[in-house]
Amino acid sequence: MGNTSYKVTSGPSKEYNCIAWAAGDTARWWSNVPGYWWPTTNRSSFVKSLVDVFAGMSYEICDSTSLEEGFEKVALYEKAGLWTHVSRQLVNGHWTSKLGLKEDIEHESPEVLVGDLYGTVHCIMRKRQI
Repeated sequence: MGNTSYKVTSGPSKEYNCIAWAAGDTARWWSNVPGYWWPTTNRSSFVKSLVDVFAGMSYEICDSTSLEEGFEKVALYEKAGLWTHVSRQLVNGHWTSKLGLKEDIEHESPEVLVGDLYGTVHCIMRKRQI
């Protein structure tokens, strides 16, 4: 993450990770590793498993990272076919990420995190806000 177009929005936490943060859960760590919370029976590391997790929460794949009134969006990242990260769009159109055990950040777009660590954006998903 050599790009500096982000700002730290909270300190480090071991209570939750990027998937939990994107799903709105700051009380537990989500992982496909047995012993951690995972909302589906498919505990695969393939990115399809992560797509299924968010589809199970009423998200659908969409084409745009643009802010859409009435929708929440997430960006799913992958490297070599394996999921690596999730970020969530904020109401101001920027995006937020939890960086492992480190801090939460706000960044301008999902592309800010594209690189050696997280790979590429696999897809954008959205769900209608309630």
